[in-house]
Amino acid sequence: MLQLKVDNYFAQGAERRCYQHPTNSAVCIKIPRSDAQADQNRIEKFYFSILKFRKVKTENILPKLYGPIITNLGKGLMFEMITDHDGKRSLTINDYISSKQITIENAETIIWQLCNSLSAKGILMDDKNPENILLKKSSNGDLVPILIDGFGAKTFSFKFIVGALLPFYARFKTKKRSKQLIDKMRNKFI
Repeated sequence: MLQLKVDNYFAQGAERRCYQHPTNSAVCIKIPRSDAQADQNRIEKFYFSILKFRKVKTENILPKLYGPIITNLGKGLMFEMITDHDGKRSLTINDYISSKQITIENAETIIWQLCNSLSAKGILMDDKNPENILLKKSSNGDLVPILIDGFGAKTFSFKFIVGALLPFYARFKTKKRSKQLIDKMRNKFI
């Protein structure tokens, strides 16, 4: 059993808390919160198995999934920690807008770029939260958007399974969510 400490914690979403692996800084561990409504780890593990079955390449779009782990805080799921070229944790698109490193118009272009990549590969984006988009900075300053959460579905349902197995449904749903995601970002900053 892996022992996680308070100083391993770095973020949380609506359903899970995120911890940096204590002996491998390149790994993020997502552990369900006690008040979680759905088993997002189960959903994401299943979804990644479908993407693998469909032979979908997810590099530079989604974090790598490493697998489940048992910790002192409960069952977790290990993912790639998204970091910039210098090893620092990548910031969210909202962080970049708030600090005026990019404009809202730049952010829209980046979101469309990510959503078009997801759609082209038939990857479901179910959440419309811009906080789930990290911008990975390369050594030349390029920003690569990575969707760290909100892919797959919020609940394990028939519609989710259909979307996971049928790329055309995933494309339709992702395009619909793209506009909602941009609207949510714009409403926050305008």
